[in-house]
Order: sequence, then structure tokens, then C-alpha cells
Amino acid sequence: RDYKVTGVQTCALPIYQGKAIPHATGGSSGEPVRFYRTIESYDWRTAAKTRTYGWSGLRDGASSLHLWGAPVGIPSRTERWKAGADHWLRNERMVQTFAQSQDLWDKVAVEMLRHPPEYLLGYVSSLLRFARFVEEGKRKLPRLRGIVTAAEPLDEKQRNRSEEHTSELQSPCNL
Repeated sequence: RDYKVTGVQTCALPIYQGKAIPHATGGSSGEPVRFYRTIESYDWRTAAKTRTYGWSGLRDGASSLHLWGAPVGIPSRTERWKAGADHWLRNERMVQTFAQSQDLWDKVAVEMLRHPPEYLLGYVSSLLRFARFVEEGKRKLPRLRGIVTAAEPLDEKQRNRSEEHTSELQSPCNL
């Protein structure tokens, strides 16, 4: 809320004023968050993400399908090109799951058959809904090396449900 009033003045150190880049979340798990980041904070975030995903076995270059939210606002042509190039280099396929439907899950299943990923990554809620879709439709999909939950907390009940629902999707490994 301070962002709306003070903007870049909310940066921790004055040395970052003029260097801070506005950023925002889509608010899929609550109210959208608007904040500033710097090249250094973005590098730190990327390193932390790479290390965390690496613990699951997901390394840069491993094929992965991400069930993720939609971008905030309408990205420019340049932003879309840069994001597409980044995903291509990392061997990531992105599916926006902000608006979930039977048609969306059908498209995700087709995508997985067309381009079998080694890893499935996404919001807990999206992964659970997709797993339920697969289970209820008795669909056969490619085996995965792992499933990575991100961006939402995973409590013990959800972990147990996730492991039950995703047992058909993955080779033996833990969430």
C-alpha cells in the first residue's frame, strides 16, 4: 500500500533511487504486490530460484512445463520477445493458468504429450487441479522426473493430497 503513495521512495537505500525497476505480482493468491527491484536483487532472486529448483533435480536446460500465472498488464512486443527467448534458452514451456477451465487442462495435457517435459512446475493450486483432471479422466501422460511446487505455501494436508494425485505423473520422488 505504501507503494501507491510513496513509489520509489520505499527503496531501502537512497543509492537505489533512479536504479530501481518497478515490478508487480498478478495477485493470484491475494492482493497484487507492487515493488521495485534492482539488477542486484534480480540476480539474487535468480540464484535463489536456481538453487531451490536444483534441490528437486530441475536444472537449467532440463525440459519443464510451468503452470504459471499471467503477466501483469499487457507486455510490449519487446518484453514478449525477451521472455520467449529466455524460456526457449531454459527449455521452459509456460502455460498461463490464472483462468482455469476444462479446456485449459485439455490443452495442458496435449502440450505434455506433444512436448514431454522432464519436470512439471507450478502453483500448488494449479498442480492439484491439473492432477485431479488427469486422475478423473484417467489420462495417460508422460512420466516426469519431478514436480516442483512454487509461489504458494504447501501445507501437510496439501502435500499428502499432492502425492496421492500425482503418483501417476511422476517416477518415485517426493514433492
